[in-house]
Amino acid sequence: MLLAVTEGSFRALMRPSFVTSRAVAHDRASTLARGLLGATLLVAGCAVDNVGAAPTPGELNFPVAVAVTPEASGRQFLLVASSNFDLRYNAGSLQSYDLARMRDAIAGCGDPPCSFDDARAFLVSEVWLGSYTTGMALSPRGDRVYLAVRSEVDLSWIDLDPMTGALGCEGTGQPETCAPRRRTTEVATSCGRTPEISGDPVGVVASRVSNLGGGPSELDYVVMVHRNGHASLFLDHLVEGRPEPLLVDVTDGLPYDITNISFEPASELVWTHSSYNGARLSRDVGFVGVAYDEATPECSQVVPAGRVQLRGVDDGFDTRDAAFSADGSRAYVLSRRPEAILTLDLANQPLFPGEASIDRLSHVGYAPSRIARLDVLGREILAATCFDDRKVWFVDGGTGRTSGVVPGFQGPFELAVDRAGELVWVVDFRDSVIRAIDYAPLETGAEPRLVATFGRVRPVQVLR
Repeated sequence: MLLAVTEGSFRALMRPSFVTSRAVAHDRASTLARGLLGATLLVAGCAVDNVGAAPTPGELNFPVAVAVTPEASGRQFLLVASSNFDLRYNAGSLQSYDLARMRDAIAGCGDPPCSFDDARAFLVSEVWLGSYTTGMALSPRGDRVYLAVRSEVDLSWIDLDPMTGALGCEGTGQPETCAPRRRTTEVATSCGRTPEISGDPVGVVASRVSNLGGGPSELDYVVMVHRNGHASLFLDHLVEGRPEPLLVDVTDGLPYDITNISFEPASELVWTHSSYNGARLSRDVGFVGVAYDEATPECSQVVPAGRVQLRGVDDGFDTRDAAFSADGSRAYVLSRRPEAILTLDLANQPLFPGEASIDRLSHVGYAPSRIARLDVLGREILAATCFDDRKVWFVDGGTGRTSGVVPGFQGPFELAVDRAGELVWVVDFRDSVIRAIDYAPLETGAEPRLVATFGRVRPVQVLR
């Protein structure tokens, strides 16, 4: 029986956008240098076909992904993935920071914003992996981190101890360099098909199979989406005891030029967001669902679940992210054309078939990149990073009005909400640091404020 989600339910170089890569699964370190940016490009005075130096332990280098571990684990940690965008080193990294110590440091800051240049004082664990991470997701139980890494092509998977924050990937050295098998996945071949993973992964989400309406509670699924309109489905923690993710299916038929994905918990649908491309104009937001096969889990499928056009705006060609109301009745789509948060009423105006009306348009700054929802005394507040605007905007989801604009960034990209600390953590791509915004002032009608920077600011150097 199939349990499925249905349709009803660097503008400049220094923007963390996409650079064409080769879809190779082996010998990736040398191929990355030759293929991602081209053999003639010189970075920081060095030829990129050099195997490169190892990263500096504890250092951030063009961070692009951030997540807060669940409160249920007792202790909480901040996970940050660095992309190694400039190929300064021969690897990217995943780091785990002690959130309690970071909150204490902020609480002791007498005159915010304070700077804590040595982020290693808060670092718990670190591992090294491939370059060009584009997305990160936590397993539902909080004990595994899944990463979409463009230089690896395949899914990367790293174990996380929810109580200590320790990261592990069967590698060697200190920090640990992830073993090759943690950068690849086994392929299921028992259902008359041999799935072949596509290149250019751009995002990843993870959830429980039981949320689809059945299946064992210990079985998780992971969906990774690729820029060329493909999606890959992995099953993790299979009941036979398989300890690693297994690639079980791939599909195509999604919109092209995908830049990011978001996950709608109410329907278990993955939303895809595509960039503007003069050769392929599209207003479409695409959807991906999972059909779980109870009898033979390896025969589960990932399926295109439709697409919609955004009506009500003149352009609408370029969306980057989405957040969802707590009750699942509204979607807040972050758009670059126009630069705004587009509110969709999912309860009264179903997405399908084919079109979705925009109820409200809320202006934000230049080059919006990522969005997250905060809950402030019963109000839904949306936080949106605006990369070229160098600010984070806060918008009231109920009224559409701006609740605050926080400056002090150079390239704010991904963000994560720390509800226990009433903080928003933002990775600043251009400065290679982590910044913290205190959103508690919103409770009294005041504006949120930047309160801390963790890490030594390292502005972008000229590529020559």
